[in-house]
Amino acid sequence: MGSIGGPSPAIVEPASWISMLSATKDTPARHTCTGTCELCGNQTDKITMHHLYPRAVVRKAAKRGFPFTPDQKDSIASMCWPCHCIVHRLIPADILASAFHSIDLLKTHDGIRAWLVWAQPKGPQYLHSLMVPNPPKPPMAPKPPKPQMSPKASSAPNAPIAPKAPKCPTSTKATKAKGGGLILPTSSMVLSALDTIWVQNGSDFPRLEGKGEKTRGHALRQKIRGFEGLSAVKKPEIETAMMVKPEYHEWQQWVFGEGQRRCKREP
Repeated sequence: MGSIGGPSPAIVEPASWISMLSATKDTPARHTCTGTCELCGNQTDKITMHHLYPRAVVRKAAKRGFPFTPDQKDSIASMCWPCHCIVHRLIPADILASAFHSIDLLKTHDGIRAWLVWAQPKGPQYLHSLMVPNPPKPPMAPKPPKPQMSPKASSAPNAPIAPKAPKCPTSTKATKAKGGGLILPTSSMVLSALDTIWVQNGSDFPRLEGKGEKTRGHALRQKIRGFEGLSAVKKPEIETAMMVKPEYHEWQQWVFGEGQRRCKREP
C-alpha cells in the first residue's frame, strides 16, 4: 500500500524525528499505564490508548447520519506516547479512519515504516528524553480556615437577629379556580382553549377520534396545540385543566378513559 497522506522525503532523516519529538509535550504519568507498544514492540511504563477510528471522525460521521459500528468505536491499540504522537503527526484523522485503522495497516504506511526503523532500536527512555518534560501538577493550596465567632459575640443573650431577605415574587404562582382547585398558568391557558372548543361545538365536547394507532387524547392534544402558546402542551396538563370544571368530567372520561388505547410514550 502506498503512503496515503504520507511524509515528505525529508521525514526519514533522523533530524526530522528529533525535531518532531522535541516539539511535543510528554504525556502526564496519570494518563498512562505499563505495557508493550503494539506498534514498535518496546516495553514502557507510558503506554497510551490510540483510537483506531479517531473520536473526532466518529462524532462527525454520527452528525451526518453515517454512524460507525460499536466495534469500530471501541477499537483501540496500546501505543507508547512517542509512537502515538508520530502516528497523528503523519496521518490525518480521516485517513486513519478510512485506510489505517489497524496496527497491520499502519505498518504499511511509508512514514510509519521509516519511523519504526529509526525508533525501535533507540528505546522508549531515549525517545521520551527528546520530548518536552511535563511538569508535575502543583499541589492544591490549602483552604483558609472558617472564621470563628468571638466568645463575646456568641454569649450575648439578646444579640439582634438579621432579618431574612424577602422572597422575590414569581410569575408562576397558582390561582384558584371557581371549582375550588388550583390552576397553574399553563393549565389556565389550556382551560381557556377547552372553553373555546366547547363553545365552538355548541356547548358540548367534540368527539375527536385518533387516526391509526393514535388515541383520542392525541387527537385532542393536537387540536389544543394549535392555540397560541400551547404548541408544547402535554397530556397531564390537559387532564388537570379538564378536572377543574364539572361539566368537563364526562369529556375527560371519554378522552382519557381506561378503555382508550395509549401511545407508548408522550411525544
